[in-house]
Amino acid sequence: PLRPVLGFTEKPTLDIARRLFATDALWNTMVVVTRASSLLRLYETHVPHWANAFATHKRLPAHRRQSFLDEQYATLPSSDFSRDVLTHAEGLAVYSWGQAIGWSDLGTPDRLHQWLDGGLDGGLDGGLDGGLDGGLDGGLNGLDAVPAQLSA
Repeated sequence: PLRPVLGFTEKPTLDIARRLFATDALWNTMVVVTRASSLLRLYETHVPHWANAFATHKRLPAHRRQSFLDEQYATLPSSDFSRDVLTHAEGLAVYSWGQAIGWSDLGTPDRLHQWLDGGLDGGLDGGLDGGLDGGLDGGLNGLDAVPAQLSA
C-alpha cells in the first residue's frame, strides 16, 4: 500500500541519518513515478532556470535544438534533482519493496567503476559510504529499498 511521505532528506549528515534510523525512516532508491506535467510544475517552481531552458528547447526547430543545448548546458546553474526539486515537493507517497530485491548506490563514478570491476555485490553493501561511522551493522543492510512516487 502507498503511504504518505512525511519528509524528504537528501544526503543527511551523520547525526541526521542516525536520528532517521532511530525513527525507522525508510531509505529511498530513487524510483520516481509521475506525470511529466507534474514534474515540469516542480521544475517551474523550484528550478525555473532549467524549466525555461526546457521550454525554449521545445519551441526551437529541430535543427537548432542540439546547438541550443550545447550552449545552455555550460551556462545553467548546477541543480540537484533530489535536493532542489523533490525536497520541496508535496503529496509524495512511498511504497516499500522487500530487501530481497537488492540495491546498490551507483551515484558516483567511483561507485560505478567499483561495481563494473565486481567490487559491489548488488546489495546494500556499505550504504552511506561504508555505513554510519562503522555502526548499524556496517551499513544499511537491514533496510528496505523504497521507491518514491509523486502524486499527480
